[in-house]
Amino acid sequence: MGESGAQYTFKVHDGTKIVRSMRKEPPAHYRIEIDSFTSFQHALPMGRRFFKSTQFYVEGYRWVLSIYPNGKEVDNGKDHISLYLQMAANLGDGYSSINATCKFFIYDYIRKMYLVVQG
Repeated sequence: MGESGAQYTFKVHDGTKIVRSMRKEPPAHYRIEIDSFTSFQHALPMGRRFFKSTQFYVEGYRWVLSIYPNGKEVDNGKDHISLYLQMAANLGDGYSSINATCKFFIYDYIRKMYLVVQG
């Protein structure tokens, strides 16, 4: 199909876009399981609005996941869960940004379905 990083965009008859790409690097994942979301919401220490995961590595970069179980109000997340993927360390000299794609899978035990958000 093409070299690593090549991206192809197709439009379907209804106007929907399909994006296909190829890459050499395998996908990486980080998983957090929350047994009781209600307990998780109430477990925040006084004055804290979010939890931060332990650091994890993907392609040599350190990352951390911030979870706001009651939403992040300044980003219009009130009454929703807000998830943020953040770099845990500065980029090396000569780098000002990196290109990354992430996908969040949030399992809803009541509906027995995943909410999938890609960014």
